[in-house]
Amino acid sequence: MTISKSVKVTVVASLFVVAIGGVFYLNQPESANATQSTDDAYIQADFTIVSPQIAGKISQVLVDDNDVVKQGDVIATIDDRDFVAAVNTAKAQVVSAQASIKSLQAKLINQDAVIEQAQATLDANISTLKLAQFNLERYRNLAADGSGTVQALQEA
Repeated sequence: MTISKSVKVTVVASLFVVAIGGVFYLNQPESANATQSTDDAYIQADFTIVSPQIAGKISQVLVDDNDVVKQGDVIATIDDRDFVAAVNTAKAQVVSAQASIKSLQAKLINQDAVIEQAQATLDANISTLKLAQFNLERYRNLAADGSGTVQALQEA
């Protein structure tokens, strides 16, 4: 049996088309397949760790999953009630410290007045002592020449 030339060409051409189709089918990328399978799978993902500069409870999240954010974008807000309370406490401590300073300044002014009063008392006592010394000297002289009494000398 002899095969005609046209049948041979048709068979060779068919085999050639099947071979080329097989090459294209086997070399297509896996991502183009309708179903995919693997024995050694892994997932590669880009992720960034986000950490706040201060600790606190999150009160509002401003982004959703897979949103694009840029550096400096606000992505969440932290509940500030604890920080407001801390600031108010610090302000109260400042006011209390200022009141203590004013009280100490008033005490200092009062102490200056007490010092001046003590100095005046000392000056008066020195003057009284000098007068008593002068009187003593005078009554000694009087008692020595008989002009004064012994009682006046003793009182002086």
